[in-house]
Amino acid sequence: VVSVVIPAFNRRNLLNRAIESVLGQSFTELSLIVVDDASTEDLEACRRRVIGAGHRWKCLDINSGPAHARNIGAGMTESDWIMFLDSDDVWKPEKVDKQLAWHGDHPEFRISQVIEDWIRDGMTVRKPARLAQLGGDIFEESIRRCVIGCSCVAMRRDLWEESGRFDPFLRACEDYELWLRIACREPVGLAGTTALTEKHAGDHPQLSRDIPALDRFRILALAKLLRNGIRSLNAAQRELVGKGLTERAGI
Repeated sequence: VVSVVIPAFNRRNLLNRAIESVLGQSFTELSLIVVDDASTEDLEACRRRVIGAGHRWKCLDINSGPAHARNIGAGMTESDWIMFLDSDDVWKPEKVDKQLAWHGDHPEFRISQVIEDWIRDGMTVRKPARLAQLGGDIFEESIRRCVIGCSCVAMRRDLWEESGRFDPFLRACEDYELWLRIACREPVGLAGTTALTEKHAGDHPQLSRDIPALDRFRILALAKLLRNGIRSLNAAQRELVGKGLTERAGI
């Protein structure tokens, strides 16, 4: 069984689209958990759809951000694999099947991501080559930018438990911070060569646009890694993080 966690806060129509993309997967051994992060919109129709399909819906009393919601959802299951899907993104029907098949051929990887298409205002946007998703040792590039798409990830449970989970203190860039902690000691697979996730933007409000000066959260993430990773980072990695921290502080 694969656990799929969707953190939700309002955006009813987008959430419904994300849910349907999970329920429509060709791989059927899925356990979907939607965590409603104290939405102020009426999501009852979405909840009924999830419950009616035999899956789970968790309501939180206080809005605490996507990191906390994902942690709650992942903690509700004991499956071998965990995947995340943001409520404004969409999976193609074969996403889970193809990603698990890739891991079957590459058992040495405990985490992978699939390629994502960028959709803006309903149109596919050409992604700049410098922002291409990567696999293998991606730590150095991860310092410069968020290399991994949260809706693209498959992670083995043992790695999830070891990684320390998302940091709920960070109201933004919480995924960037977790991928940094993982990439400094773990290779990340790139599962396949075709896009299996759609990342949507432009037609709805996004958290990244509502929070000013996102680089302050990236600075926090790098400073945390430098402070807490003194034993896990080697000398070359510490130098890279220090350089990245200085560059971000300059921004």
